[in-house]
Amino acid sequence: MRRALAILLSALVELIHQFVAQDVMQGPPRNLLESLGETIAARVLAEFPRVTRVRVRIAKPSVAIAGSILAEAAVTIERARG
Repeated sequence: MRRALAILLSALVELIHQFVAQDVMQGPPRNLLESLGETIAARVLAEFPRVTRVRVRIAKPSVAIAGSILAEAAVTIERARG
């Protein structure tokens, strides 16, 4: 029973992140992955009062930096209620 509840809760959290992320992505463009991650984390905490912590990982595949192609550039943002 406890395992099933954990799986259900994990799926619910993933849906919340996807919902908020999709909404943010349809908004104004951002130049930095950090800005996008911060916005998503802040929205999750603001819109879902029972969520106490959030971790958002944003990755952009095939990034060209200084003439090289990286597999990805990524940032992880972690925030908690104060």
